[in-house]
Amino acid sequence: MPGTISSRFKQIGIVYQNKNEETVQSVKRLIQFLSARNISYRESVITSRADFSDLDLKKAAVLKDCDLIIVLGGDGSMLAAVRALAAFEIPLLCINLGRLGFLADISSSEMETVLEKIFAGELREEQRLMLNLEIIRNGKVITTQIAFNEVVVLKSEVMRMIEFETIVDGHSVSQQRGDGTIISTPTGSTAYSLSSGGPIVYPSMEAILLVPISPHAMGIRPLVIPSSSCVEIKLIPGRVNEARVSYDGQGILTLLPDDLVRITTSPHKVKLIQPADYDYFELLRAKLHWGK
Repeated sequence: MPGTISSRFKQIGIVYQNKNEETVQSVKRLIQFLSARNISYRESVITSRADFSDLDLKKAAVLKDCDLIIVLGGDGSMLAAVRALAAFEIPLLCINLGRLGFLADISSSEMETVLEKIFAGELREEQRLMLNLEIIRNGKVITTQIAFNEVVVLKSEVMRMIEFETIVDGHSVSQQRGDGTIISTPTGSTAYSLSSGGPIVYPSMEAILLVPISPHAMGIRPLVIPSSSCVEIKLIPGRVNEARVSYDGQGILTLLPDDLVRITTSPHKVKLIQPADYDYFELLRAKLHWGK
């Protein structure tokens, strides 16, 4: 029999990628769980992997009045949902149907058990930073995007390096050559940043990580700076091969030699709902096999 349900969650948004039988069956189980407790719900489907770059805002708007968004999928689905729903600041929870699952760390097999506790009020809420990305060309902002994990400025040609200057709050940090640079949130510190030699930063911290990708100079090292910082990546005119910028590994934009990439923290924060007994260090042990 269903237990006591918290009055906080009256309308649930369900986001998933309609791609395989496991997803379909998990969505059915979730709907059965909610229906048995007389909780209303709305659905928004990511119809293909191409939609990861920008979950349709019309679909997202359907969910704007929800009290909680439950995402069924992997970290990619979660990243897409976070960006699309950022302005609404609705709490999110993710059921892992993917592989590693740092963001989506609740397994499908334990979905009902965990949700029962969460809906009974046994939960914790954690706020996470997002990044605001601007590309400035000829003095004008030509695009604005948001990222939950990271913004990456990287080379386009396999055997060529790019040259760029990193500026923080108007102060030059370094001018370097290499494959690129990663500007990461603490949440993203266990993603591309980690594989490039960056530190693991506790995800609720207020910080920005600057992590070089294969720098040509040994003296260039990862740097952690305050979340209030304004980071600018300036491509060096006349000494730049073709470069790109990506956000969360899902959207990719081409840069021109004189472009300026500006990254600040977003005014919106991600609200993640987790079980009351959530343990980030246990997550690291399980996903990264620490101590094994």
